[in-house]
Amino acid sequence: LGTVNYPEEAKRRNISGEVLLTAAVRRDGTLESIEVIQSSGHDFLDLAARRVVEMGAPYPRLPNNKDNIDVLHITRTWQWLPGEVLRGK
Repeated sequence: LGTVNYPEEAKRRNISGEVLLTAAVRRDGTLESIEVIQSSGHDFLDLAARRVVEMGAPYPRLPNNKDNIDVLHITRTWQWLPGEVLRGK
């Protein structure tokens, strides 16, 4: 999703950057929230990373286990790289 939706402004201006996000996914796979923990310094890259996470929803349902997790928080770094590549780490 991210490579296909690489921000047009980043392409035009040849800008890259990293965004640290936390996504909260409910048990049923829907998104509860997305929080930018560390900005790339470019609003359009931060918004594009959020959009990629939103477009991926709904996510698979959380498995039943002994912990009964209601909301899973996933923190990842999204790297917008030259050549219109998005990589998560």
